[in-house]
Amino acid sequence: MALFRFSEIKKKTVVAIDKKLGKTRDLYFDDIAWKVRYLVVDTWKWLPGKKVLVSPESVKTLVEHAPIPLGLTEAQLAECPDF
Repeated sequence: MALFRFSEIKKKTVVAIDKKLGKTRDLYFDDIAWKVRYLVVDTWKWLPGKKVLVSPESVKTLVEHAPIPLGLTEAQLAECPDF
């Protein structure tokens, strides 16, 4: 298991199966289980002004100095709940 500081994840590019989609802006934690519940993804140019909540289970891998790949398509990400 790898550990990452939030500063290493914030503003990382998020890539869907079929397209580069945005950047991470924040994280939501479960204060009882101490788990990340959601990544807040700013969809910038793709859906201007929109931020969505993405489940961490959607993240395929997390590698230092690399974009965050999601196991979601562009259409699935558009259906994620708004921030």
